[in-house]
Amino acid sequence: YVSFITVPLAVGLAVTSLPAATLLAGSDYADSALPLAILAISLGVACLVRSLSQIFVVLGKPVTSATVNISSVAIAIFTGFGVIPFLGITGASMARGFSLILAFLLSALVLRKILQIRVRFDMKAYWSAWLASLIMAGAVLAAQFVFYNKYLLPFYILIGGGVWLLVLRILHSIKEDDLELLSDFLGPRAKFLVGWTSKVLGIKDHKFRSSPSHFSAQNQPT
Repeated sequence: YVSFITVPLAVGLAVTSLPAATLLAGSDYADSALPLAILAISLGVACLVRSLSQIFVVLGKPVTSATVNISSVAIAIFTGFGVIPFLGITGASMARGFSLILAFLLSALVLRKILQIRVRFDMKAYWSAWLASLIMAGAVLAAQFVFYNKYLLPFYILIGGGVWLLVLRILHSIKEDDLELLSDFLGPRAKFLVGWTSKVLGIKDHKFRSSPSHFSAQNQPT
């Protein structure tokens, strides 16, 4: 679920960074588009790092979690000293993005090697989210190439969202159980939203249940 939410948002922000930056902050901030895109992509790659950090909290290992974060930031700072003098703000964004990805890798390594905890990820969902997001990115970039205007940012967002949903429907990445969980989480007032989503994704015979007892998280990958 983290992948299906964070990855498309991160990739979408990356490919619309130029119209977003110039529309929201002004044309003087056009140079910030590339650093923003780098940070967004880094966030998408390391989107599972927050989930791993919660595992440290559950295990009562806040010091270990802090050590991992401090180590990743320290390494990124030293990296920044090497790239910032040459690349400026772009180098700073690269260093920050590197720290996000490094924190994710170090967290997984510490949990697996030191704490002897088997960490499993739903890689199918992760790669499905990336595949759908990359196809979405291609469609948005093509639209900007044909006709670019910063005031068309909402139009680009609609194109990206539509393509993303279409690819998810083709890949059958979202299952009925996922929508049932979403229905339980949002409550009866958002029943129409779940019903619309089920039609868009081509999920038939979806039942909206008011009780979350039908969903079991047992043996689900982290």
